[in-house]
Amino acid sequence: MHIQAPALASLPRIRHAFFTRRGGVSEGIYATLNGGIGSSDE
Repeated sequence: MHIQAPALASLPRIRHAFFTRRGGVSEGIYATLNGGIGSSDE
């Protein structure tokens, strides 16, 4: 699935992305859709 925001896509030099989660359950620091870089996961 590719999700794009037209208002952001029309801006030069701006890259954006969206991510989703369907189903599944994670625990600990993976229990939320936190997009931070502190989890050391790949």
